[in-house]
Amino acid sequence: MKVLLITEKLDKNDEITSFFHGRLLDFADECEELSVLVLENKSHALPEKVHVSSLGKETGVSRVRKIFNFYKYIFGNATRYNKVFIHRNPIYIVLGGFFWRMMGKEVTLWYSHRYSDWVLHVAVFFANKVITPSKESFPFPTRKLKIVSGHDLDSYVCEIKK
Repeated sequence: MKVLLITEKLDKNDEITSFFHGRLLDFADECEELSVLVLENKSHALPEKVHVSSLGKETGVSRVRKIFNFYKYIFGNATRYNKVFIHRNPIYIVLGGFFWRMMGKEVTLWYSHRYSDWVLHVAVFFANKVITPSKESFPFPTRKLKIVSGHDLDSYVCEIKK
């Protein structure tokens, strides 16, 4: 399984987001190749088979440049992944969903929030699957919704492998 995982921030030293670094280590064990695209890359210690790229927030690039970097990455590296896992940020599916659908990439969104807007609705339209820790953690019903066991990484991996 070759996965492109997109998340907001990668920083093994951050009090709030460092837990995700540990999850990536476990996630990498389940993948043949793991590509991680982050909005902001601070620090990490991941194995060689994990390729980390940043959209450039840590260098202060503009929003337009971040979007350009996003498209450059997903188009230029499309052969490196066959599945896409979006962690918490449905806007990335809005931006890349049409391309991924045309390329036959399976897209999974992890989302755990009661907030809903047009971005989330469009993201769900393009996603193959939406995973959340409880029925109450997602704002509207959809056949694509899969309830997983809390915030357990094994549940994420199992859903992505299916």
